Amino acid sequence: MNILIVQLVPPSHAPDRPRFCHELGLAVAMLRRRNLEVALVAMSDYDRDRLRSAVTRHRPSHILMDVPPHRHTLARHTIVEIAERHYLPVILVGRYATSQPEQAISIPGVTALIRGEYDQALPRLTAALATSDLSPAEVPGVWFNSEEGLVRNVPDKPTADLDTLPHPDRDIFDYGRTVSAEHEAAFRATRGCLNWCAHCLNDWYIELYGRDGYLRRRSVDHLLAEISAVVERYQGIQGIVFEDHAFATDAEWLARFAEEYPRRCGLPFRCRVCLNAVGQHTAELLARAGCRQVDVQIGSGSNFIREEVLTLRTSHNQILNGVSSMKRAGLAVRGMVFIGVPYESEVSVEETLDLVTALKLDEVVPRIFFPIAGTRAAEVCAENGWISGRGEECFYVPRSVLEMPSLPAERIDEIFHRFHALLRSRSGHSLAAWWRRIRKLATQPLHTFGRSRRRQRPRGHQ
Repeated sequence: MNILIVQLVPPSHAPDRPRFCHELGLAVAMLRRRNLEVALVAMSDYDRDRLRSAVTRHRPSHILMDVPPHRHTLARHTIVEIAERHYLPVILVGRYATSQPEQAISIPGVTALIRGEYDQALPRLTAALATSDLSPAEVPGVWFNSEEGLVRNVPDKPTADLDTLPHPDRDIFDYGRTVSAEHEAAFRATRGCLNWCAHCLNDWYIELYGRDGYLRRRSVDHLLAEISAVVERYQGIQGIVFEDHAFATDAEWLARFAEEYPRRCGLPFRCRVCLNAVGQHTAELLARAGCRQVDVQIGSGSNFIREEVLTLRTSHNQILNGVSSMKRAGLAVRGMVFIGVPYESEVSVEETLDLVTALKLDEVVPRIFFPIAGTRAAEVCAENGWISGRGEECFYVPRSVLEMPSLPAERIDEIFHRFHALLRSRSGHSLAAWWRRIRKLATQPLHTFGRSRRRQRPRGHQ
């Protein structure tokens, strides 16, 4: 059985360079354990010639796609073309298949999909499709279009011991090109997330598996063994990035990591940190391990939007204290904020600017909010009739697709493009801010200057 993976990469990505994906790499490793032939073709848009060339070269029996939820329109067009021109059945996995299974299984050409984590179910499904010993309808987590109708199977519990899984396959992603372009190697220490953010699809996985035992962590030794193997295999790696949100949430594990990582690897790394789960001890452990930068999600300066709309569950004080702890530990802090979230207004934008200015972050990354189908935030937008006719291409442009009475799309786009200029004006680094200070001083009564100087004299000075 031969499988061809069709990967939809971002438009800004090199159109022919695959993008490393931990889940997909793990699935490929599991399939190759069973001696299946697996190949991959990357496309930033539908490319008929590139797809035909890949099909001719690899002669697959099935197509596998892990569809990004914000590219389901492109995916649908691609799948229909595959079915009509190449007569190949398509298997869908990933977040789109998990959160929108009814829509996904109805696409002409889709023979099956897997809901939830697919590293265990995919090898079983391919074995069932290749032989008559097992029916695809018997594989947990699989939705299958059978002759008797649509079969909807509940998934098994996810793999509890992550150390029993192989390291993700990176060769299929032509990972040497990724290292040459980015000079970093990406890893994950955990699987699962216990946060319930409204703009994320994680709640679908929590509903499938429950909260107990869903967040799992690799041992330090297992993680470092993968890092050592990757650094040795791919030349030119200058830094490491840990992409999981829960990387630094276990203090005992992090203490062990801080002891072993500098000795066994030593490359500088960056990671994500949850501001509602970080203190001075965690920050110091990260610094001791070799962390140089942390990425934090601030979301919004508005408490209502951050805690009620986005349900980030991170308070104003937790943000201030968390960033302060990391800066005291010598870590650079890069923060992400949304522009144009549901119920955004000029007032909430001002609150975001105020908070970001007070934090004095080393880098700020503004993002225009995009309502990903299947998220609770997207449901709020749809219920209020805020989603315009603009398509999923706005996710990458970026442009807002929301027309809200409190903040129209045109104004959201303007704020996004001027965000750093607005920050500079508040921080006093812009020419306009400098001129305003000069004008303020010019209108200040002369006698106040003397008072100001006298107040600054040391106490007791005559």
